[in-house]
Amino acid sequence: MLKKFLILGLIFASQKTFSIEIALGKEDSPITMIEYGSLTCDHCIGFHRKILPIIKEKYIKSGKVRFIYRHYPTSKVALQAAIAVECAAENHYEVLNNFYFNIKDWYSPKNRNEAFKKHAQIKEEDTFRYDKCLENEETGKKIMADQKAAYEKYDIQGTPSFIVNGKVFKGEHSLEDLEKIIQNEK
Repeated sequence: MLKKFLILGLIFASQKTFSIEIALGKEDSPITMIEYGSLTCDHCIGFHRKILPIIKEKYIKSGKVRFIYRHYPTSKVALQAAIAVECAAENHYEVLNNFYFNIKDWYSPKNRNEAFKKHAQIKEEDTFRYDKCLENEETGKKIMADQKAAYEKYDIQGTPSFIVNGKVFKGEHSLEDLEKIIQNEK
């Protein structure tokens, strides 16, 4: 029996999995849209500010699309911000939006950690836990492992990149482009 569990453990350990993701929508939605984004990417910022709210309203709320966000940091600052988002105890989607909508607030190195806490919505009683999480290298390692897995599985090399029901769409896309992609998956 122990041998069986060891073999299963090795099989699962060898599979490429994505450990960190932020999801919206029903798990059983017919369409899954994955975005690989970087918190310092101008096109990603535009997508989150202008396009995703419309997709959320038209397709995610209706149950047609499940949206999954995966970090793909393109700079050291983007990695630090991704770690800050992940260290938030709850409301990861809301925190992610705070970071996308307020990049000017946290991008500058001056008071970056204080800005991270503000936009991660860290309560005073959670400050110690949050600071320890930021210091822990494991979250950054998981994000980078996920980035490597995305490169190996989908040949993702930049942001934003979208995977819709397993099909890869790289680069910036307009709302119209993404709606056509969604319509073609129905």
